[in-house]
Parts: sequence; C-alpha cells; structure tokens
Amino acid sequence: MTRAATIFLGLFGLSASGAMAAEILIHDAKSQPESLAAAADGTLYVGSASSPYVYRVKKGAGAAEVFVDAGNEGAGTFFLGQLVDDSARTLWTCQLTPVPGTTPAMRRTALRGFDLATGKEKLRWNLPGDNTTCNDFVTGPDKALYISDTATGRIFRLAPGAQAADLWMEHRLLNGIDGLTFLDGVLYVNNVIYNKLYRIPLDASGKPGTPVDIWFDAPMRGLDGMRAANGKMFVANGGSGTIAALTKGSFIDRGLVGTSLFFYAFPTFWIGMFLIQFPAIKWRWTAVPSYTSIADGGFFGWLSPLFLPGLTLAVFYMAAYVRITRAFVIESTTEDYVRTAKAKGLPGRKILLKHTMRAALTPVVTMAGLDLASVLGGAVITETVFNFNGLGKLTVDSVVSHDLPTTVGLVLLLAAFVIVANIVVDVLYAFIDPRVRLD
Repeated sequence: MTRAATIFLGLFGLSASGAMAAEILIHDAKSQPESLAAAADGTLYVGSASSPYVYRVKKGAGAAEVFVDAGNEGAGTFFLGQLVDDSARTLWTCQLTPVPGTTPAMRRTALRGFDLATGKEKLRWNLPGDNTTCNDFVTGPDKALYISDTATGRIFRLAPGAQAADLWMEHRLLNGIDGLTFLDGVLYVNNVIYNKLYRIPLDASGKPGTPVDIWFDAPMRGLDGMRAANGKMFVANGGSGTIAALTKGSFIDRGLVGTSLFFYAFPTFWIGMFLIQFPAIKWRWTAVPSYTSIADGGFFGWLSPLFLPGLTLAVFYMAAYVRITRAFVIESTTEDYVRTAKAKGLPGRKILLKHTMRAALTPVVTMAGLDLASVLGGAVITETVFNFNGLGKLTVDSVVSHDLPTTVGLVLLLAAFVIVANIVVDVLYAFIDPRVRLD
C-alpha cells in the first residue's frame, strides 16, 4: 500500500523544464492513502485504507488535513474510492466497516456524499447485503452515479437527486469488479481478481447485457482504479506499479472495419468500373484485364487477369465477413473454455488460433456456404463489366437468345455447386468444432 502521496504535476500539462514533484505526507507514515480525487480548483481528497479518515490537501499546501472523520462508525473503518463531482459540489466516497466477530472477516459498506466546501454529509446509502465492498464509482452520460460492489459482483445506479441507488447489473463475471469508467458513452469495468477488462453492452431498451471481454496486448496484474481522459482509458496496474493507457480499438481494427464498410456501400458493377478506370487505366498499377486461356498464356497468364474481377467480388462481401468474424471472436473470449486455457497458462496467440478462432469460424463457414449462390449471381455482373466469357455471362446470353437447353444445364450446374458447397461446409464443421462428429 502507498504510504505517502507523491503528486507529479508534470503529468498534467506542465512543460518538461517546469515540471516539479511535491511529496506530501498524508497524516503519518502508516496512513496508507488508497485513492485520491482532484477538484477543479486543484484541491485533493485522499481516502485512507488504514484509518477512518478522508484527508484534504488544498492547492499549494504542504500538509493534509482531516476532511471526513468516521471514527465513530466502528473499529477498523476505512475508505476506498474517491470521486469529485464539481458540478454538484459533492465528494463521493466508499466507507467500509468490518463486522465484529466474523470469520472470515465480513464488511458492511456505505456510499457517502459530502459537500466539497464544508464537509457536511449530503447523502448516505448502505449497500444491501451482509458482506459488501463499495469500491469505485463514475458519473455516467445520464448524470447518474454508477457504483461497483467488488464482493457481490454488482453495479448500482444512483439517479440524479435520488437518495438510494437501484441495482443496475449483476453478473458472475463482475465478481471482483473494481474500477469503472465511461468512454464515448460506453461503460467499461475491470476485475481486480481475474485481471480482466470488460465492456458492458446495452440493448435497445438500455438494459445491460453480458460483459464483453477485452484482451490486453500486454500482461496486466492487479488492476485497480480506472478513469477516461482524452479518448483513452487509464488503468492502474498494481502488479507492476504502473498506469496503462488503453484504447477501445487499434488503428488496424478501426481501419479494416471502416474500409470494408466503405466498399460494402457500393454495388459490384461500380467497384468493377472503378478498378478498371483508376488502378488499371489512370494509375497503371496493373494491366487492363483481358481474358487469356491457359492454352494461350499458361497458368499465370490465365490467372493474372482474374485479379481485378476477383477483387471486385471480394471487397463487396468483405464487410460482412470482417464484422461477423470480429463479433464472434470477441464473444468467444468470454467462454469458459477460453478462461480455462488462460488459467492453464497457454500463450495468448495459441489461445486465439487454437480455441477462439475455431469457435468463431463456425458461423463464418456457414455464411460462406449460403453466400455461394450470391457470389455466382454477382459474377454475372462482374463478367459483363470486365467482358469475360464465364458461366455468368454465358447464362445471360443463353437467356437472352432463348437457348433453353443451355439455360437449364447452367442452372443445374450452379445448383450442384451450391449443394456441394453446403456438403463441404457440413464436413468442415467436424474439423473446426471438436464437439461436432460425423456419423
């Protein structure tokens, strides 16, 4: 635990040359300041994990003063989370009081609100239950206060002006919940026991759903307080004594999803004409596609002109597959078998490739089998744009010329492709998902 609060002003906007650090002793060497919050005027409020006090350090002061005294609440009382609400002129804090004679030790906790100027109590709400741990809180976009209960895995919501909070969410993944914060209107919480970070999704009615596990790209231990600033989340990494800055999505993730959605908005004939006009004709990145048979140009001579037509079909369907794969990978990370693999100490890359991706591929393969007919239908337009003699263009020509035998034969051939593709999909299930067996 921290024994003295050291304030690094240089982290909050001072220049490197003018950065200074001031070390302030909070009461005594054993006071163990657990959390602190800053008001708009620069005043600091510090909770103690070993004494029944909340301390105040005024801007420019070199010593702390007692702001809240809970010495009459019972032996062993202490404070955890601190949050300053400047708009309401309120200091929110979590007070914990041990229950005498309990083994293992149990605590009853209360959310308390105090006036920033006078220290007068404005609100007190006792968390329901015989053993609770009020730990942290955050003000949401709706101006309500969201409170975490580490011991019971619950989040409470205190509406503006209310005197009591309501249960907002309870889930087994929240057992051990500590910090919570909003970023771009979305609630994120961390778990101090399992070292996890979760996003809380909301349905159409605004009710919270199953927490979505967010993977770190580096090991994190002892996750503690968490706040959002400048589009990032800052998480206290107690296991290494550092603060980690986290973002909701990497540049690659955002770029891939955004690019795929951009191309999905355009029809295949527009994409085909764009690729002919710009990459092929104007920019001269590649030759204008012209069909060449294997007999005339060899394998690579036949394959190279198919690049732009193939790209035309691929980019149109890319958006759906990218988003579905991404969604199911994220969902799979919350499954019990993934959590078990992590507990066994398997590397993150092996868990992703061997466990998470295999589960996420099942719906993707299903979608691929169903989309085969659409791909073949889209090839009719693509072959026409690129003036290729393929099955699609042959189908159109036979229909226009009323060549019934050719039309019937092509329809049967395309139907056979779809049937074979779905049979292959069923067989692939057994290789992708070990729970599926072919009898």
